[in-house]
Amino acid sequence: MTEAQIQQRLLRVYNSLGCLMSIATDGRCARLGTVTLIQLATRKLLMTADHVAAGIAEHGGTIRVGLASSSSAPMPIDLQHAPDIIWRSAALDVALLSCPQELVDSPNAKWFDLAVHAAMTSKLRTARLEHDTAGTSLPYFVIGLPNFSRVTLDAQRLEVFGVVSLPAYITQFESHPWSGERDKAPQIHLELDVDQPNPALKPEDPLGAMMFKQAATTSFDTGLELGGISGGPVILVDGAGEFLLGIVKQGSTIFGNKLVLATAIDDVMATPGFPVTAA
Repeated sequence: MTEAQIQQRLLRVYNSLGCLMSIATDGRCARLGTVTLIQLATRKLLMTADHVAAGIAEHGGTIRVGLASSSSAPMPIDLQHAPDIIWRSAALDVALLSCPQELVDSPNAKWFDLAVHAAMTSKLRTARLEHDTAGTSLPYFVIGLPNFSRVTLDAQRLEVFGVVSLPAYITQFESHPWSGERDKAPQIHLELDVDQPNPALKPEDPLGAMMFKQAATTSFDTGLELGGISGGPVILVDGAGEFLLGIVKQGSTIFGNKLVLATAIDDVMATPGFPVTAA
C-alpha cells in the first residue's frame, strides 16, 4: 500500500477513538486521555488505560467524552457523571468504562469487536516475526491525543486537541498471551518514528495545519509531549483491514528514542476475571 492509502485507512480508525477529559472551573482541560471504542458481545464500551480513568475520576470537575471521527479534533459531549468503571486491571493498566448513550447512538462511531481483534492479535504474535526485520516492518501505528497536538487559540479562549497517528515499530511482543500466572504482566514495546511529519500527509484545513506545524517543531526531549495518548489504540494496517492490537499505557523519551508501552488485547481478554460479556 502507498502512504496515501494507509492514511485513508487510518482516518477510518479515527471513528473508533475519542477523548476522556475533566474540565476545571476556568474552562481549561485539567486531565486528558484517549479512549478506544470497543464492543464486547452486544455491549458498546470505552477502553482506556486504568491510570487515565483513575486520574479523571480523582480530578472531578466537568467530565467530557468526545468522538474523534475523521476531523482534526474530537467533538466533546458534556456528561453529568463520569462513566462507570465496568472492569479494571492495575497490572495491565487497562479499564473498561460504560459509554454515554449519545456516543452509542452516534452514526459516526465505529466499534472494534474485541473478540475478533484479540484473535487476530494472538495470530500475529508469531507470524509478525516473519515480516519484521531490520529492513522492513508491518505498518503499525499508535493513535491518540498527545500533548504536542494541543492548539491554544487565546483570542477565542479555546483549546483544541488533535488526533495524531504515529508510525511505530514493535521491538518486544511475547509469543503467547498472558494467563495471569506471573507477577508482572507482559507488554508490547514500540518505538515511534515521529522526528519529521510527512509533508505528503499535511492536513489542508487551517487547524490541522497548525497542529502539523506544531508537531514539526516539537523537540520530544522529555516525553511529556506524548502525554494524553494513554488509552489510545495500537493499530496494524494491512490489506485485509485495520486491526486493534493493544491499548497504550505509557509514552516516554529515553536517550532520544520515543518509546511506547502497550497492553495486548488478547492479554486483556485472557486475564482471570475479565468479563466475557460485560453484561
